Formats: sequence, structure tokens, C-alpha cells
Amino acid sequence: MLTEDLVLKFGTITAHNNYLIVRLNEGILFDSEKNHEIIKIAKHLYINKPFGIISYRVNSFAVDPFVYADLAEIHNLVGLAIVSEKEITRNNALIIEKKFFKNPEKFEVFKNLEDAISWINSSF
Repeated sequence: MLTEDLVLKFGTITAHNNYLIVRLNEGILFDSEKNHEIIKIAKHLYINKPFGIISYRVNSFAVDPFVYADLAEIHNLVGLAIVSEKEITRNNALIIEKKFFKNPEKFEVFKNLEDAISWINSSF
């Protein structure tokens, strides 16, 4: 698979061979409806192939923590990485969001994209 950008109403997904980078738009509420759209794309791109998701948080937005229940049910998801340069965003992900993800060993938070990509690639 070549790297390609998919522009959605609520953000952009960059698809790589074994992971997605998701950049959500400023000010949105990331809820189950939007999450299901990303899951549908992931299931189409990575049919029975292990993959990871990187949430690259360059913008500020709200997350409904119940989206993590659906993500944790994807059998071929090897990891979910949250990336933000903002300490408060990283802390919120670790303290609050990670508790809603059923497989905490598959959930990590990073300050930069390169470390997140390395972690995802080491999960295979």
C-alpha cells in the first residue's frame, strides 16, 4: 500500500503499510459516529492484517472516551498511540482515556510522532 491521505469532514487519515495516522480537526467532538468511520476505513485497508492507529493531536478537540471500547474490539489492532507536544493532552490520555481502553498494554502516549511510529512498528 502506498501512503495516501483520506480527507474526512472531521479530519485527515494518512494510511501507511501497517498503521494509520489520524489528525482530527480543531474543536470537534470525536464520538462513536466518527470513530466508526475510522474503524470502517481501517477494516477495509487492513483486512486480517495487523495494524496500529496513531492519533496525532496537533489540534485541540474533545474525545468521548467510550470510543475506546469499540477500538479495543478490533482483533488485528496491535496498538493505539496518542501523540501530542502538549503535556496536558498527554496526561489526559494517560490518566483518563487509557482507563477506557480494554487493552492498556496496547495503548501508549508519546511526545513526538517518530517515537509513536517506532512503538507501533515494534508491536508486530
